[in-house]
Amino acid sequence: MTITDVEYAILLARSCDEARPDRERVYRRQAEKLNTDATSLYAYVCRYIEQLPVSLRTAEASAREGGLEPLIMPVTRAVENFFNSKCELSEEGGLLALLDRAYLGHRLLEELNDHLHVRLGRFILHIDMTEANMLAHQLIGEPYASELEGVVRQSLDMLTDGLEAPPGVVQLAESGGLCPFRPLQALRLRQPG
Repeated sequence: MTITDVEYAILLARSCDEARPDRERVYRRQAEKLNTDATSLYAYVCRYIEQLPVSLRTAEASAREGGLEPLIMPVTRAVENFFNSKCELSEEGGLLALLDRAYLGHRLLEELNDHLHVRLGRFILHIDMTEANMLAHQLIGEPYASELEGVVRQSLDMLTDGLEAPPGVVQLAESGGLCPFRPLQALRLRQPG
């Protein structure tokens, strides 16, 4: 599976959603979890899932430029393989059926990005998906979202055991911050109150 295959799976799921006569009802039921409307939720899910191939390509390009390709390729291949496992378009909708896979991918890239920044002083992504990932976590729901977090931790542990910078990679002391991926205003996390 390649990033192009991931994009194809997303395009297929989105076209299935757009052809569903009951899409509004399906997303309205899910929108209640985030206290928002179905239209905003659908826009968020589309943007969140469609950001994954962009992040994969960015990570690969950054790794290539920084001499970190041997460190990144197993992660990008693992993310691509999340999409390779059988996925039937669920009763919840085409894109919602891919939300768990996109969440796994975004979380693994986020954790690897943080890990490389701490260890080598470099980012492979220049976008902060924290808030968007928290919203996806809420939408997926417990206990499944926490199980997915466990998969992310195990995967990252396996991929980063003994992680050392390849020869010739200069460790940076300081680098710029991340630009946040902004969910739509209607989907901001609300403070308990």
